[in-house]
Amino acid sequence: MPLYRCPECKTTLKKKEPVEPGKKLKCPKCATIFAAKPIAEEPEPASTPKAATPPKVEKKSENLPQNLTEAQIKIRKAMAEEEEESAGVYLTKHEVEKVLEDVNYGSLRDKYFKSKKGPAMAMTIKASNYLIFWGVILGILGLATIVFAAWPYIFDSGTGKRMSRSENVYQIIVGSSGFLCMIVATIICWGASKLQNLESYVLAWIGAILGLPVGVYAIYILTRPEVKEGFEEVAEGEVQ
Repeated sequence: MPLYRCPECKTTLKKKEPVEPGKKLKCPKCATIFAAKPIAEEPEPASTPKAATPPKVEKKSENLPQNLTEAQIKIRKAMAEEEEESAGVYLTKHEVEKVLEDVNYGSLRDKYFKSKKGPAMAMTIKASNYLIFWGVILGILGLATIVFAAWPYIFDSGTGKRMSRSENVYQIIVGSSGFLCMIVATIICWGASKLQNLESYVLAWIGAILGLPVGVYAIYILTRPEVKEGFEEVAEGEVQ
């Protein structure tokens, strides 16, 4: 039977089985924790009959919760061993610090997930509103251009005056530019809505580029890491 001596009060501790190297013992008399170094082994008397083996008691550490970390399992087992014997095996300083870190921070991080969607949407609201405002202005200008190009054909047809070929070409070009302006305005507003809701990173970029020079601020917002993480979180949520 291995023997261990407390360096503080010189009390001799007996253990049924040798303690693994690197583990520590706690003196039941003075509560001093010291490294387990065997000093000798007590010879077992040959003539003494073996006592009846007591029924095996199920340790508390065998019914541990499934969500504990490795360090937490170690400290639970050490506490259970201390309850059964006078001197138990204790964790090292590094293992104790790891348990404290997991209890104070790790479990809270796992239980309460901090979403990145909210902060990202707060950053994109102003930029998306600027883009929508600019898209509405472009849409109104495009509509006015189309009306201007169609005006001679609608209101001057009763006068009998005919436009020359160059005038017709000019009116067609003006009307086409107005129509194109309305298409661009629609894409800008669409991209702005995707930017505000973090739904499509690509369409948000297209709307910001087409919305130049107002889209410069939106481009700056799209390059922020917080906004990128918000888009990624929304995309992963849709996939799941």
